[in-house]
Amino acid sequence: MNNHLLLQRVLLISLLLSLVAGCGSLVKRQTDSLSEAILNSDDLLTIQQGTPTFLILADGLIYQSPDNEDMLLAGAKLYGAYGSMFAEDPIQKKLMAAKALDYALRGSCNYDDELCDLKTLPIRKFQVRLQDFDDEEDIEVLFILASNWLNWIQTNSADWNAVAELPRPRILLEHILSVEEDYDRGSAHLYMGAIDGLLPAAMGGKPELAKKHFERAIELSEGQNLMAKVFYAESYAKPMFDRELYNRLLTEVIRADKQAPNLVLSNTIAQQQALQLLAEEADYF
Repeated sequence: MNNHLLLQRVLLISLLLSLVAGCGSLVKRQTDSLSEAILNSDDLLTIQQGTPTFLILADGLIYQSPDNEDMLLAGAKLYGAYGSMFAEDPIQKKLMAAKALDYALRGSCNYDDELCDLKTLPIRKFQVRLQDFDDEEDIEVLFILASNWLNWIQTNSADWNAVAELPRPRILLEHILSVEEDYDRGSAHLYMGAIDGLLPAAMGGKPELAKKHFERAIELSEGQNLMAKVFYAESYAKPMFDRELYNRLLTEVIRADKQAPNLVLSNTIAQQQALQLLAEEADYF
């Protein structure tokens, strides 16, 4: 199973809060309610079938307002989430990941021109540029950019030119952790664990650091984010051939109560993945 770095947070409809910004408080209240309903749904098929409408909507709105940062960042979240979760064709996955990263880079640049040219900026200057980005809105923008950048790298992991960009989203995540460690219930730790577990130790991977990040992500979410345990099993226990840990983590996911605020959809996916990974256990260990 591919270890998609977007973590499948499934913010499929909540991004509409950005898309309809300025359209009136009534629309916003209705969208807030819809967002809550989707995030707390376990009906994956309906979400899968209904979301492409919003992909087209996002593209249309961005076409009309190509410099609107809210629409660009919302489009990045939508394409990143949907491509990570539901796209099965490898070509489609790459196209969606590329569009999500493009929207994220453009949206970040329009948010603040200090976030422009981040793909080519020397690493030291890259780090210096981030120092003043420390409020809540800054962290949200940086997280959207980091998560989509990582998703694009993972989707293109056979291309070493793509993998060579890995230090850049890592720096973004390190900055987020230094400013607001518990952002989105510790999701930055989950991404850092995925980065450190991406490569084997012989090729520069850091499995023990990955383990610490996964455990911290579980702690910060109070065990409610079941995807953290799935990634812990797949990105650490499996490559380290720790069958006992692998089995325990996935069994805990399957037996857990998936009902947690705004995590039901994500947890439903996590439980499906855990079942599949357990079915593959005997083939690997």
